[in-house]
Amino acid sequence: MELATSITSQGQVTIPVSIRRHLGLRPSDKVEFLKENGRVYIKPSKDFLQLKGTLKSKRKYTDSELDKLILEQVAHEQKKKVANRH
Repeated sequence: MELATSITSQGQVTIPVSIRRHLGLRPSDKVEFLKENGRVYIKPSKDFLQLKGTLKSKRKYTDSELDKLILEQVAHEQKKKVANRH
């Protein structure tokens, strides 16, 4: 599927509603642009604050446990990005 949109003088574009719905994007959400093999992809960008409350767990975590888990996940994601570049 191809959809066209215009670029404003400030470099902004409107993401068509069907794409926003498909990606689950809402006003003020952030997106990431990925360049890979001559193509550009768009995906929702989720930071940890946006994810707060989205996961259900019977176990309660302390702040230090959550900090450790977050740092481990960030390190894991960085390793994946580096591996994908090679």
